[in-house]
Amino acid sequence: MFFLSANGCAIDLDSSRIQCIQETSTPTLASEVLQEDEKVRDILDDQNTEPLAKAFSENEEDIEQYFDQHRSTYYSTTHRASFHKPINTSKDGRDVELEDQSIWQVHSWDASKVKKWKSFHTIVIAPNKNIFTKGSYPYKLINLDTGHIAKAYMKFTPVFNDPNIDIYVHWIDEIDYFNRLIRLDDGSVWSIAWADGNVMKHFDRYNIVIIGTNDGWYKGSYPNILICVKNSAYIRGAVIH
Repeated sequence: MFFLSANGCAIDLDSSRIQCIQETSTPTLASEVLQEDEKVRDILDDQNTEPLAKAFSENEEDIEQYFDQHRSTYYSTTHRASFHKPINTSKDGRDVELEDQSIWQVHSWDASKVKKWKSFHTIVIAPNKNIFTKGSYPYKLINLDTGHIAKAYMKFTPVFNDPNIDIYVHWIDEIDYFNRLIRLDDGSVWSIAWADGNVMKHFDRYNIVIIGTNDGWYKGSYPNILICVKNSAYIRGAVIH
């Protein structure tokens, strides 16, 4: 069985040896361009007029306090694969394995929360907007059963071509940059937020994506995010067909 680490390595678990096959890394220039495009996207978001969504996307205490009253409605979705399960957690609470067999490393401050998570809990993945931690932990895992939030980054990417988890792991079948449309392998067609047009240029055909949840700007029109496994960037979107 093979799975990919976040740095592009393929790990063979069935072998007596762990073999790491390094893929060609993304050029530094391309990475810098992606970072600049993401910064522009964040600036555009800051100029938007959705103060409630902004408050909840950046203040974890507000989310947890607001959570109990709006648990069933706040995290909407247009695709069933946006809801995940934490099938395994490490004893120290630093690593969480989801049902797609991706492994996420959690910020040490949040490890005590993760220790309490159960495999039947429901998790959504959303962007981490905290300016102090989003550089190292660009995402947050939100437990819909407990309200706990854990800042995290993708340590190992999902297993691909496993029939038991195929509903959670998808790739881009077609992409239309001009009209900001993406079709995934399951036939779902996604409309992408206009503000994410430049970031979308860093998504390519056959890229593997993880489906997450948008809890910030434009969540009403684009309640989901597509996370590109190759570069860990995300774009906001909604299934329209």
